[in-house]
Amino acid sequence: VFNGEIIVNVDHHISNDMYGDLNVVEPFRSSTCETLYYLLEDDTEDINMEYYKALYTGILTDTGNFAFTNTKKETFLAASNIMKFLDNPSDIHRAIYASKTINKLNLTGVVLERAEAYFNNKLVISYIKKEDYEKYDISLKDIDGIIDYLGEIKGVEVYILLKERDEDVKISLRSVGNFDLLPFATKNSGGGHKFAAGATMFDEIFVAKQKIVEYWKDILI
Repeated sequence: VFNGEIIVNVDHHISNDMYGDLNVVEPFRSSTCETLYYLLEDDTEDINMEYYKALYTGILTDTGNFAFTNTKKETFLAASNIMKFLDNPSDIHRAIYASKTINKLNLTGVVLERAEAYFNNKLVISYIKKEDYEKYDISLKDIDGIIDYLGEIKGVEVYILLKERDEDVKISLRSVGNFDLLPFATKNSGGGHKFAAGATMFDEIFVAKQKIVEYWKDILI
């Protein structure tokens, strides 16, 4: 819901449809927070500490703790300059990566147990069923980060997590950097980045899983 007279659209997703009156969309940036940093880097006098904590958090999470292919030298430069205004960032790191509930940890184990590898480990898929949310007392928004464990398998190129909902299946897709995910994502009501994207499939979860395997078969073999 937009209440202002002018909409300023700040983003870094290549699939952005430029809906603003003013669009600052920079797909070459690691994150929208990196874009914000460079947009406002000369106007630091009246910006408070919470702003810099938020920028650092956004850059940290969108780069997978500075590990994803979207991490560039400008990303490190932005983070380094932000550090001039922050104390030790370990508190931010712990809040993101070391504050899991025991339920999320147990669900992560279930996701790993369900993981299947295809095409000599190039494709790895796992899933979360609807009943898992109730069983582990966890919501869809609280399962961020679980997919990253699937990317730790040796030889993986594309890794995917299916999340079953009442009417559809949400798909999280990641690539280590050699295969573009956007064609699949845009074909299935989604978008995002070349190497990190999301989609929605209106199939039963195991039907969706089989369609995904068939799609990537011709690409990865």
